Amino acid sequence: MSKALEEGKAVAPPTKLVFGNCWGCRILSGSALIGAGYWVYLGPRRVLGRGFTPSPWTIFQLSFAVSECASGVTAGSGVGRAWPHLHGNRPPRQ
Repeated sequence: MSKALEEGKAVAPPTKLVFGNCWGCRILSGSALIGAGYWVYLGPRRVLGRGFTPSPWTIFQLSFAVSECASGVTAGSGVGRAWPHLHGNRPPRQ
């Protein structure tokens, strides 16, 4: 147990995030993830453009690139803020 709980003192509330709701930060991080996904996507496309048959690694890279771009769109749009019930934080029913 922590000393604060043992002595009966109140625990300090959690600190607010520095970039908690910064729209520019979400746009920057989302566009960075989209750019990184596009960069990963270019590698296997170059191999496939040369006429080689796709290997399992190439297919994995393509799938990863698509999922990374999708996470960039999600981070940039702020889906967790717009629809909190998707993350288990449902508002109480009235």
